[in-house]
Amino acid sequence: MPKMSYEEAQKQVKKIKDFYTHLGIYIIVCTFLVFLNLFASPEYLWVLWVIFGWGIGVAIDGITTFNTGLTKD
Repeated sequence: MPKMSYEEAQKQVKKIKDFYTHLGIYIIVCTFLVFLNLFASPEYLWVLWVIFGWGIGVAIDGITTFNTGLTKD
């Protein structure tokens, strides 16, 4: 990993914190929605659309935050 300046390191730490905030909110909201779905209409699991759709966004956020496998460095 190439050396980065102090300002670049601060930006990266902020991106990582923001990702974990996003992930935490995703987990909390999806957990609430699962219980709501199972209580209100257990015959149709509409919550899966939310979990998969938002999960794609969280995954893309994680990939861009941690640069996993997308660069040669």
